[in-house]
Amino acid sequence: MGCTENHDMVGYFDLGAKFFAGEPFDDSSPSKRNNKLIIRIQRSSARAETNDVLALTITSTYEVARCVAGFTRGDGTQDWDPRLCDRSAGTARVAIGDGGQVIHGSFDPYKTCPNAGLLDAYSALLSGVAQGDCDSTDPAVMALNPVGCPATCPDRNSWIEFSVFGRAHESSGQVDPKFIVNYDEQIQATSLHLGLCDLATVQANKDRKFVPSPRLTGSLDGKFDFDLRRGQGAQAFP
Repeated sequence: MGCTENHDMVGYFDLGAKFFAGEPFDDSSPSKRNNKLIIRIQRSSARAETNDVLALTITSTYEVARCVAGFTRGDGTQDWDPRLCDRSAGTARVAIGDGGQVIHGSFDPYKTCPNAGLLDAYSALLSGVAQGDCDSTDPAVMALNPVGCPATCPDRNSWIEFSVFGRAHESSGQVDPKFIVNYDEQIQATSLHLGLCDLATVQANKDRKFVPSPRLTGSLDGKFDFDLRRGQGAQAFP
């Protein structure tokens, strides 16, 4: 990570997360009406602007629930989108990326790198986004990442495996399109891998501008397990 202009961090990094939060809400777009869920995993309970934060934005809890439930119809067809969900190993592995994937991920090391500063026109502070598969030979993959990924972003295979996602794993049939993860229900990810690349580099590539060398690259692996509970009214997350 390029923490400052004169100092970089290279090597092992431990997020040491001690704060987990989730915020379910409905998409206000009349064309989608998806239920969404933001999961935030932080080094501490301090404000995000002064913290090291891993954030996962699930744009459709229904799509994730379909993957976790793994329902097969009577005619043998599968009730999940194979572009977004991989159940070939018997687990519910959901793709993460910054294109058409159902989950978007980001990592902001504001605690570790507080003085990264405004070094470019795209990112005020150091931030990394999780890159999805960018194989330009596969039309299905190209549909998820229509502008591809910068060549300087080496890890492009981000995913998460959920074993518990609300009550989706208990489903014996097709998941209701109105599915939500309710408060007092569990979310358990048995494995997580994020291939991270500097937001400024990724955004410049999308804008078809000169692509700067990334200040943040690497991978972040882990797991988490927590119950979604309603917090106090004054908290940033309800």
